[in-house]
This record gives sequence, C-alpha cells and structure tokens, in this order.
Amino acid sequence: MKRMTIRQICFRTAVLAAAAGMLCGCAGTGHPASPTDELSVTVSGTGQTSETGTTILDTKDSTAVPVTNGSTAEETAPRQTETSGTTVPETDAPTGGNDTDKPDDTSADTSKGTSAETSEEKPPVPAKDGFNGICFAVPGAQSRGLDTDRLFDLVGAMNAGAFRNWMHATEILDGPTEVNKKQYERQKKYIAALRERGVTKIVGMSHYWFWPEGYDCSDHGAVPYWSSNPASDFRKWLEVYEQTWYTMASLFPEIGYWEIGNEFNMDSFLHPRNYYSTKTPFTLDEKAQIVTEMCFAASRAIHKANPDATVIFPGMAPEGGFTVMEKFLDLVYCGIESGEYGNGSTDPDDYFDAVAWHCYVFKKFDIEKWVGYNNAVYAVMQKHGEGDKRVFLTEFGFSNGGKQAADAEQGGYLTQIYEACRTRMTYVDSVYPFRLIEDETAASWGGTIEIYYGMFRVFGLSEFGAKEKAKALCRCYGGDVESLDMYIGDNSVYPR
Repeated sequence: MKRMTIRQICFRTAVLAAAAGMLCGCAGTGHPASPTDELSVTVSGTGQTSETGTTILDTKDSTAVPVTNGSTAEETAPRQTETSGTTVPETDAPTGGNDTDKPDDTSADTSKGTSAETSEEKPPVPAKDGFNGICFAVPGAQSRGLDTDRLFDLVGAMNAGAFRNWMHATEILDGPTEVNKKQYERQKKYIAALRERGVTKIVGMSHYWFWPEGYDCSDHGAVPYWSSNPASDFRKWLEVYEQTWYTMASLFPEIGYWEIGNEFNMDSFLHPRNYYSTKTPFTLDEKAQIVTEMCFAASRAIHKANPDATVIFPGMAPEGGFTVMEKFLDLVYCGIESGEYGNGSTDPDDYFDAVAWHCYVFKKFDIEKWVGYNNAVYAVMQKHGEGDKRVFLTEFGFSNGGKQAADAEQGGYLTQIYEACRTRMTYVDSVYPFRLIEDETAASWGGTIEIYYGMFRVFGLSEFGAKEKAKALCRCYGGDVESLDMYIGDNSVYPR
C-alpha cells in the first residue's frame, strides 16, 4: 500500500486524532473501548497514512489496520398543514421524508471557502444569541447543487445563533466505526462555516442507524422488537447503535448538543423490519420501550466520548395532536422509573439532559392555544420531577402553499411564537423554525404543500429571496433585514 503524509492526502488532523484516540471496536461489536483498548477504523477513499504513522485504509482493502489510542494527529416526515382553510393529509414515505435521502451529488462541493483555508481572511463575527435558531438540512441542499456558502451567509444575516444540523450517521459513516471521508469532511466544513458566521449552538441530529452484520437490513429506520434477552436481535442491534453514537461524538467533539433522533413516535421514523410490506407498526408502548433503551445507549456513548455534551431527547411529532406527545413522554418517564430499562437506571439524567418536541399546529393558529399545548407537554416533565430540564423546540413552522398573503400572515404567527417563548415559556432553551429554504424535491414525499415551509425562495443554484416569514423572524432575532435579499438574482418571480 502506498503511504503518504496527511498533508498530501488533505485529511484533517482532527479526524486522525478522533480515529486514533476515540473510536472503538470492530464494526458491529458495539462495545465502547476503554482508554487502553486497541481499535480498528476504516476511512473510505484514502488508503493513506498520517505523519504519526496512523494508517487510514481505502475501502478497497478488506482489513482495517489496528490503531492504538494515544496517537496525536426536511426533513422531517410529511405534515398536515393549513393553507387557506384546507387541511392537507399526511402521507407516508418509505425514505422517512428527509431531504438528505437523495443520491449524493458527485459534482464539485458547493460550499466555497468556508473551512480553515479561508477563515483567517474574514474578520471574526461576534458570538450570536443561542436562543435564536433555524433548521436546515445542509446535505440536502448540497445534493441539489445549491450554493451552501451563500445560504450560510443568510443564516448569518438573520442573526441566528443556533442551528439544527442534519448529521445522519449512515451518511457520515460507512459502518459503526468506518468513516466516510468525503461526508465527514463536508460536515466539518459546514460546522466551520456556521462558526465563522457567529453560530454558537449547533445541534447535531441523526435518526438513522446500522444493523449488525449478517442481518441484511437496509432500512435505517427499522428496529427489532424490544427484548431483555442479552442474546436477542434487539440487544445485538442496540450494541451497534451505541457504538455508532460513540463514533459520531468522537469524530465531532466540537458538537456540544446532540439530538438523538427525530419523531420516533411516528411509524415512518421507527418501525419493525418489513414494515413497508406488512404495514404492521409498533404500538406507542412498544416505541416507548425501544426509545427508552435507545436514549440510554446513545447518552452513555456520547458522554463517554464527550462528557460535556448535552444529549437531547428525540424531538417528538404532534402526529395525532400534542396529547400524543404528552402520552409518549409520560410512557418514557414511567419506563425509566420502573428500572426495567437502561441497565436498571432510574435516573432520567442517564437517558437525556434536555427534551425536544416539534410544535406544529394543523388548525387555525391561535397563540394562546399554542402556548397551552406546549405547556401541557412540559407539565409531563414537571410531573416526573424534571421541570428544571431545558426544552429545545427543534421544529415548528408553517407552509404558505406558494401564496404570498399566507406567507405574510405566517410571519405574524412566527413573531407571536418567538415572543411567547422568550417571555412566557421560560423552560424553552432555543427555537428552530423549519426550515431555511423551500425545497421542491420535498414534493416527492410530502406533496406540493411540503415545499413551502421554507423561509427563503430558491430561484437558482445561487439565488435566494427572503419571504415575509424570513423577514419577520429576522426582526425577532435582531438581524439585518435589508441584507436578506443579497442573493436574490434576476429571476425572482414568485410564485414560479
């Protein structure tokens, strides 16, 4: 095998440090390594060695070389929404309805100069308020060929200091301990770009996972039925799940917040094998059992890699109303208190450090009702002695259906929500409106209505125009409204 220095293969020291000092075990074992363990890591697309002697293997090699520790070196499922009094029914999507579920774009990277190469050329941006967030599936925009560097500029112009970042383990990794170099480096660039623009709070979110070797399951949202038997399929799967989270948190120590899933109370995001052929889902109780175990495993893995990280309970969806989220969260807390899960731990802190839910409403918006719905979910936390934990509202928003009048009205709704969260819902840590841009590809899994949740219109690969929703949110965040149309271009016709 040809050996070269790390500079020659353009592979960051960070990943080598992470691989050498943090990753653990062989693919599929699921056992976090102790500081003295030897570990095997495969990084696809290199076949090279670092200056420290750490060997990074190409995927054409069938055997990973041992690396000793101590070396230096939109997603979201379809929703119902109301536009002009019409309720759009939810549809099911085998892919889970995430706009990163698209074939990877093999063209040139559209994030231009946002990594270390250009960071010294830009003046430092003051840290921004971590309460003010936005949702944006960057890999989805990348796969569409959009200019992600310009989109990050718009995040900065809005004065957003928090960002929910889609970081699917099954894209960044090729296996529980196998790093996909291309996707890893892209994520590093995204994170660096956000920090350059003053974003202080990046929430990494993944809701896909691997199965153990030999199970031949390509459905990354499928899970075995819960079992306490150590030899069961579920326990074998859970080991791999825990290993995957350890790898992710080790590779990205700069991520201080991890949301360990998305809308797991919905069938499309958590289901048994062969769900799409049998149409047999888990019951809500079965989901709560599984999610409780997933939280313990993920939290243990993430805190092992990064003790200071905040682990956020997977954002729940109001499918069937907010009362379903209340029931689901209560089931999880009751499961923790029973001592039957998480190796017997009855301490919720061993499962998650904060809670998240998605506060969409599918009827005519009323701020008083909306606040009441959220307070009712928070009351479940208080009931179980968890009122001191912070809440991340990691998705909410409105689709204007391509209608400008609806867009302006919804800008008012977002203003009311922001003011309520700031002044009345004091348990809220941060808010993440869904989503930064319109996405025409979302129509394939969520219908035409799914396109128009975006804050910005997409007129071309590098041309974006602010909707009234974006301007309203920008005013709330104290951003620069006048600069939101800096990339509007010459083809800014709306609707298209």
